[in-house]
Amino acid sequence: MWNRLLRLDLFLSLITFSAWPLAAQTTTTWTIPGALNAPGLNGTHFVSDLSLTDPGAAPANVTLTFLPTGAVQTAALSPGQTVVYQDVIGGLFALPGAVGALTVTSDQALLLR
Repeated sequence: MWNRLLRLDLFLSLITFSAWPLAAQTTTTWTIPGALNAPGLNGTHFVSDLSLTDPGAAPANVTLTFLPTGAVQTAALSPGQTVVYQDVIGGLFALPGAVGALTVTSDQALLLR
């Protein structure tokens, strides 16, 4: 009898702990280690483009942060929407000649390209 109660207790504990993270709303952060708007040799110019897609059924609230400056931009994506930022550093952040990293934080899953 005690063995069955112990198994039932263990089973209920596993269900409780495995379901607990699903109830909490979490954010996800991606880091793009190299993002830039910078000149190169022989008249070349390098820029970083970024595409964000919300593949889910809920709207996504997105925060983009450029490091090392800490400049922040926000965006709201509708379900199924794709936003393309051509020259994300020079255009969206208005930082010509800047080189750094970019973090993307969202309350929903995203596809980044």
